[in-house]
Amino acid sequence: HEDDPKNQSPPPDQFPPEATWNVSVTSVLHEEAAPGYSFYVQLLQEQNRAKLCQMNKDLNSWASFSTDLVREAVAGKLAAVRLGMLWYRVKLLQKVVGESQATGRLVDKGDLVTCSEEDLRELPARFVSLPAQAVCVQLAGLLGVFKAGVLASCLGRVRELLIGKKFSAVVENRACLGVPGTVPVLSMTDTGMVDREEGNINLAIMQLLRFASVQSMTEKWNMLRSVRNPALSEILRRLVPPPSATAPGVGEQFVVQVLSAGSPENFVVQDVSTIEDLDRLKRDMDKFYTGRQEGWSLQNDSVKFLAVDCGSLGWRRAVIEEVKSETTGVRFLDYGGRKVLDKGHLASPLDTQFMKLPCQALSGRLGRVVG
Repeated sequence: HEDDPKNQSPPPDQFPPEATWNVSVTSVLHEEAAPGYSFYVQLLQEQNRAKLCQMNKDLNSWASFSTDLVREAVAGKLAAVRLGMLWYRVKLLQKVVGESQATGRLVDKGDLVTCSEEDLRELPARFVSLPAQAVCVQLAGLLGVFKAGVLASCLGRVRELLIGKKFSAVVENRACLGVPGTVPVLSMTDTGMVDREEGNINLAIMQLLRFASVQSMTEKWNMLRSVRNPALSEILRRLVPPPSATAPGVGEQFVVQVLSAGSPENFVVQDVSTIEDLDRLKRDMDKFYTGRQEGWSLQNDSVKFLAVDCGSLGWRRAVIEEVKSETTGVRFLDYGGRKVLDKGHLASPLDTQFMKLPCQALSGRLGRVVG
């Protein structure tokens, strides 16, 4: 075996002296009942990135032919782990009792993994000298005020917002980082955004968590209108439920316009009293969408509601019901009926400003039908 010190460990983090870092988010974790998230970032220092790239190449070349299985999977041990076709450095946390498995943290990404002991190799000393590239950080702000259930439910969306993206980060406690155990506290900004509020990543995460914690749809819509970050706005659109259909109560009389009638058991009507609201919606949508194409694609499963160009009838709200390789089936929310859209049909994701009006197409069936 190569040099195999019993207590291998990468050297400690060497933080840049500047108070502003360029970072890439590699992992976001949340432990059950924890008051916040754990964020892992890589510092975008050209020298370390080149070293990490070279080490990964060398590690994969060596591990592909190594048969030196880990002799004892104990907590704190540094090893090489195979995930799919690639190998990574991992610090073992514990062995799963009763199974030939172990859990660990990828030291250069921050992710937690569970692996078979057959996929672990003793790590030669030459792969230990590079400091761990995944740095655990906190984000400045009051993330701990939210309940664990909200944090857990938003974890996937926080990851979507952050992982793999590059940000400029102000280190709020840079002067304290010489104290052992101190975690960097960052305020991250997407420098690709012109507007400062638009690029404020800490604010975007807070807005996402607040949105998930409120129940009132009116409050959710108000929050949506205040969101400036485009990536967050797109994520929140998918959390808005369909506009709810409204109808007078049992026994009340109201005037309707019949839109379609397949049979006495299946027809669609509109409440005439809301026609003015619907006309106003139509004018606003025509003004907003005419000449606009937003790159909607059939494969974009994040889009649930569309504005569909219906020619001389104008733009209409629709909900996606079925997606196939070449077509998408939609149902119109205000006029009833369905349509199959192909790739050439003009449609755009439905902007949240047009989600507030309840859907106007009411499905029903006739009562007291004799014979």
